[in-house]
Amino acid sequence: MTEQQPHFLRLPYNICRSIYRDLWMIAGPHSALSSFHRGEWSSRKQRLIKHDDYEIRISNQLFYVSRAISEDARAMFYSENSWWFSDEHPGDLKYLLNLSPLAWKSLRTVAITIGTKRCKHWLRPETWNPYRDCHGAASGHIGDDTQLNASSGLFTWTFICSQLATYNTKDDRLKLRLICCAASQDTAARFLASMQNLPRLKGLSIRMEPHRNFDILQMIMTTIRQKTLYFSPDPKKPFLFQKLPVEIQIHVLEYSGLMAPRELVARLPGEPFVPADCRRFECGALPLGSWHCGDCYCPATHTALSTVYTCLTASIPHALFLVSKAIRELALFVYYARNTIEIWYKAPTGLPIPALPVNTSWEPRASSFLSHFPEHSWKHLRHIHWMFPFSMPHDAFHPGSGEMSDWTNTLDALFCAVTPVL
Repeated sequence: MTEQQPHFLRLPYNICRSIYRDLWMIAGPHSALSSFHRGEWSSRKQRLIKHDDYEIRISNQLFYVSRAISEDARAMFYSENSWWFSDEHPGDLKYLLNLSPLAWKSLRTVAITIGTKRCKHWLRPETWNPYRDCHGAASGHIGDDTQLNASSGLFTWTFICSQLATYNTKDDRLKLRLICCAASQDTAARFLASMQNLPRLKGLSIRMEPHRNFDILQMIMTTIRQKTLYFSPDPKKPFLFQKLPVEIQIHVLEYSGLMAPRELVARLPGEPFVPADCRRFECGALPLGSWHCGDCYCPATHTALSTVYTCLTASIPHALFLVSKAIRELALFVYYARNTIEIWYKAPTGLPIPALPVNTSWEPRASSFLSHFPEHSWKHLRHIHWMFPFSMPHDAFHPGSGEMSDWTNTLDALFCAVTPVL
């Protein structure tokens, strides 16, 4: 005789979901659950999140009512909650690897962190570590894949992708986030290759630690193009851009991402320009409610890209500089002439620059004012802010000093290069 379905499971989905939420089986929309203990059957009131400031307990009493209600409750538990697993916590990945087939099938939002450490808490300055900056310009980044190899991170990630491909087979249901410390293109390629058997994803966010690498970023873009609809082609026939008047071409390029809503900032010699919002984690690439800054997917500051947490400011389309000579020249004009660029002045040694010998020529690449700008950009520059630190020596820039000589030569070079505005 067929067992009759419980009355509870005959209720509409929205009512069942509200009941599960009222029973604290579904956390808030911006909470990421993790596990610091054993599996789902280990206790009748299992602690799933433990933080320095708070502790959340999820009641799993419905897991013990009957088989039908247990399966429905577990499916709702894994599908409606967001999950974050990190190899920083020994029990996290072990818990994930031991999930039941029902759990693998039900997962909808998963974040995996392998072989990397979190950056500072973005709201807690006291956790700042100058040797592990969250930005790609960090001077203390890891330069190899030792940490990944020591933790068997690639094997773990391959198993996770295999389980998801086996049980989570429907397209456009799973949101996946990966953060890993792949410092080489070979390791990054192997991590990305493990995702090829996954179904088409509803959302995909990938961040490769620890520094910005445009080759790896291109590999990430290729994977996102293959596994999502984020870069789906436009069915409309393209128009011939270069047949438009130059004024309209420039106006179109102004809306192509070359212009930042706020200033572009460079604080260290050799550091690329970063939009101010991206530097301050205000660009939208940080998941709302995320309490660990390692979950930032801003392509302006990391080797990262996301279809869900997108940068709302300027993610510079570098491909525009590679299309053709004509478009490159227009793109360079828009980028350097329409943006306000903020340069933080700092003498190379931190001390006043000595005066140049009489027979020594001035080199722009060694200038504290122009070292950030390639020479072909000088003629386009329109808005520059040089920011001077409060700790400048009181006798800096006095007549005959190296600083004053550098400043004078900089102005002369810009005066000769800038094209007069007609």
